Amino acid sequence: MLKTDLVQRIHQSPWKVVLSLAGGGSRAIYDLLQIPGGSRTLLEAIVPYSSEAFDLYVGAKSEQYCSDEAARALAMAALNKARRLTSPDDFDHLVGIGVTASLATDRVKRGEHRVFLALQTSSFTLRVSLLLEKGKRTRLQEEDLVADLILNLLSFLAFPNEDIPEPDANALGPDIVSPLDVRVLEDFPAHHDAEEPLLPSEKPKITLVLANLAWTHLLFGLPGEKGITPRCFLCSKGKISEVEAYQKPKELCDDPGSRSMGDLFVPVRQAIFPGAFNPIHHGHLRILEIAREKLDLPVRIELSVHNCDKLELDFLEIAKRLRLFRQVAPDLEVYISNLPRFFEKAAFFGPVEFIVGADTLSRIVQKAYYNLDASALDRAMGQIIKTNCRFLIFCRRNENEVVTMTSLPLPPRFRSLCEEIPADDFLDNISSTRERYEHAPAPEDPFAC
Repeated sequence: MLKTDLVQRIHQSPWKVVLSLAGGGSRAIYDLLQIPGGSRTLLEAIVPYSSEAFDLYVGAKSEQYCSDEAARALAMAALNKARRLTSPDDFDHLVGIGVTASLATDRVKRGEHRVFLALQTSSFTLRVSLLLEKGKRTRLQEEDLVADLILNLLSFLAFPNEDIPEPDANALGPDIVSPLDVRVLEDFPAHHDAEEPLLPSEKPKITLVLANLAWTHLLFGLPGEKGITPRCFLCSKGKISEVEAYQKPKELCDDPGSRSMGDLFVPVRQAIFPGAFNPIHHGHLRILEIAREKLDLPVRIELSVHNCDKLELDFLEIAKRLRLFRQVAPDLEVYISNLPRFFEKAAFFGPVEFIVGADTLSRIVQKAYYNLDASALDRAMGQIIKTNCRFLIFCRRNENEVVTMTSLPLPPRFRSLCEEIPADDFLDNISSTRERYEHAPAPEDPFAC
């Protein structure tokens, strides 16, 4: 098929696209717009090339700007932008595409020539990673290759594909949370004769993660069949179920171990350890062990798909972390929520004991955590206190200093809710960033890139 015919086929499909490109593939914009009908397909194209522009676009600082994670962050940001540009009725046929690449330049490049592409919709995450043979093409030729890859990504949507069902074909109902479906695809679609074909040694790694409607509702904050947006799922013993929000008791509770909520006495029912867990490591497991011994409560971890300080999760990232939880601690119970701030967690879970590091505690009481709005900080503190949540604090070592609860400028009313585990009992100096690089997935792993 000629490229012009492929683009025409893309324009005839119902999909609307936002492209976000950093490092390569800009010719795909021209390819889409040179054929009549481009306004039906392309909502926006943006090139957040500098690190500052990239961070502003995705809403968080990236560790590496040419990586699978960066491409997926661009794709998610692009999909969110597409939602803002269209009506809710269009959401099932919106797509964000993110591309990061390190290609030939005007100087000798020591590193490899790499391309990462990601495609994000309401029901799946698709990512492609490709290592190019160095010195085989000019910069222009590598640019043409990346642009062809982008068009072929769009052909996943423009042509019927047995790997990707129609948006409403996998609807299991909002009350049924099926596991995320992880697939490794063997072939990259090629519906036209590329100007720069891949060499025999250049093998794309392609991973597709499909989600049913319940996951879509959670990740994107959409109301389900009953008009209620799910806020949290519980993953326990291989099963996933939706969690209902805590309801204040209507009668007094005389449990002497309970804590007051206004004129009521409400027991603390569980302990929750929120975090990114990227990855979960033995330091986290030691914290869980100490918390169980100290509190004598059920302890669960909580992973929010939205995070005030980090990149938003997509379906692939959720599946990757859930799998690692199962590998490291098979009996661990995990909440997957869309509750990024602690006052939201308190309102949803009710009176719980939060397990946090001292560095996290410092952010909870900073105005920067609430967009520099002092009144929002006061309201958040009031919600946490009113709900009778408490905090078990673990010391952290940051560079050359130990961060403890006593070293933090906490409001007195908030400090009274906190109890610290002494540094002699536990001091976490494990870096999740270092763990990611030292324990990368094996090449055959579906999440490797």
